Amino acid sequence: MEKFLPEKFQEISNYLSAVSLQVGVRLLHYHSQWVQITQDKLVLQIVKNGLILDFVSLPAFTGVKETVVPRVGAKRSSILEEVNSLLEKHAIEPVLKSAENQGYYSTIFMVPKRQGGLRPILNLKPLNQFVIPHHFKMETLRSILKSLKIGDWAVKLDLQDAYFHIPIHKHYRKFLRFSILGKKYQYRALPFGLRSAPRIFTKVMAVVGAFCENK
Repeated sequence: MEKFLPEKFQEISNYLSAVSLQVGVRLLHYHSQWVQITQDKLVLQIVKNGLILDFVSLPAFTGVKETVVPRVGAKRSSILEEVNSLLEKHAIEPVLKSAENQGYYSTIFMVPKRQGGLRPILNLKPLNQFVIPHHFKMETLRSILKSLKIGDWAVKLDLQDAYFHIPIHKHYRKFLRFSILGKKYQYRALPFGLRSAPRIFTKVMAVVGAFCENK
């Protein structure tokens, strides 16, 4: 029978702590592990302190834009349920009363989910005009096939709410706000619709891919 050493108990404890964490900004809890697998300054900055939004110029406060919610019906229920879900996942957080009249507010619209129901999307089209559009290359089937060797195995992982793992720097969350039924919230995790989101997520995942490839 295998003898359990203190190190193994620590590994088990770390695992149990990890699975209890909510998906929102989850990477903030693992900076020490990421330091061991990469020297990429941008990725380590994101994992340690959160993403700093790369603006051409800082967006000015243009008032609190209120998301219109139907008084009754399935759409109203879906919106409120999804906002509560985002809070439970720690993807968003309430805005402090003293800070409500600053930052940048966007509105929310709903799109159908593949598995049914509706998903709230922050309409970041106006904000994206301030975001620097860095170009980048995404992984393709061709590039992945080139990295494979005879005898390699593959596994598919479904990373649910993938963007929400990536934290937003606390000083930049104020630019990712919305108001619904008079309550103000801001994203603390990477939202869908942000111009830089695909590039940032690709760069973070590239570190994981390179680490797995070299193991």
